[in-house]
Amino acid sequence: MLKKPGFICAMVLLSTAPAIAFSGISAKFDGKYSGTAQVVEKTSASSCASQAIESVTIQDGKLKSNDSNVSVSGFITEEGYLDASMKMASGARAELDGHLVEGSTISAGAIDNVAGCSWIVKLQKNE
Repeated sequence: MLKKPGFICAMVLLSTAPAIAFSGISAKFDGKYSGTAQVVEKTSASSCASQAIESVTIQDGKLKSNDSNVSVSGFITEEGYLDASMKMASGARAELDGHLVEGSTISAGAIDNVAGCSWIVKLQKNE
């Protein structure tokens, strides 16, 4: 029988640690972004709507926006992985998980289980 609880605890922590623990938040993708949150019709209620996302700023790896329709907050890692959330004007909040693809486009999925809505979010860096 294995009698090394410290080793077991360390392995559990490493296997469940978020992306931030391995690579850290990064300023590598800092800039201004805009895009859309397109409803995934097959997995969403008929009352769900697509949204324009006017302006998201990434500064020192932290995402933020104060858009009146959709606000975004969270972080992006050195490898381009996104861990964020978006809040709709209605107050509904959805977790936003994704990554940077194709150079300067962030692609992510968001689900609001309470409202029964899901979106594909695409944010393009403004040049």
